[in-house]
Amino acid sequence: MPSARMQMSGREFECTAEPHAWTHGIGVAIEIFRPNELVGVVVVLCSHDSPDFSTLSPLPPAALCDVALSRFVAGDLAVTLEKDLRWQENLREIVGDRTVSPLYCGFSPTASFPDGLIRLHGSGG
Repeated sequence: MPSARMQMSGREFECTAEPHAWTHGIGVAIEIFRPNELVGVVVVLCSHDSPDFSTLSPLPPAALCDVALSRFVAGDLAVTLEKDLRWQENLREIVGDRTVSPLYCGFSPTASFPDGLIRLHGSGG
């Protein structure tokens, strides 16, 4: 499983990537840890009808994870470390516990998903 270290505001984070099952295409889940505590999750998706699908789908799972993780670390996705941590912090204020809920994005910074799709998959689907 590929991993990378990132820093933000003087804090270090460890990020890991693994394949994410998605019936509408391919996906990678990036988990964000701060010493031994899961603090965030970003799910990177590519739908069957995306222009990137023909390029990404032939990749073996480890290479697909490498692509997603390297783009996340480089800030080349619509969801960044800062956005995900802000989302998790806002969620904790509402829910009141250490709940971690994923944010979803596409493999390219311009990839977007309809609101209904985000709600469907954001609710555990």
